[in-house]
Amino acid sequence: MKKKLIMFVMLVCMMIMVVGCGKKDPIIGTWKADKVKASGIEIKLDEFADQLGQEDLKNITFTFEDGGKVTGSVAGMSGEGTWKADQDTYSIEMDGQSINVKLEDGNLVFEQDGAQFVCVKQ
Repeated sequence: MKKKLIMFVMLVCMMIMVVGCGKKDPIIGTWKADKVKASGIEIKLDEFADQLGQEDLKNITFTFEDGGKVTGSVAGMSGEGTWKADQDTYSIEMDGQSINVKLEDGNLVFEQDGAQFVCVKQ
């Protein structure tokens, strides 16, 4: 009986360790810009791009992979780089440029030229 109990406890511990090791960083996956916030106004990215007359602004995406690789597409240009987590902020290095992003309320948020871009997970 004692051996069975020990084996059961060991099995449960191993299962907990396996499940714990399988946790992925919540940033892993593909994110697409959905909204822009500036000067207290929030607008859908598609409407913002239409107002500026820049169709290619409608497709801002980032794909984060395990191991710190990131690919992105902004205004028709694509690039590759790396990402790393620093508490609740993530640093992205892509094509010689640095940008910090945060996860807020299930969205990926970054600032560029005074505007805040809100991305949703795909």
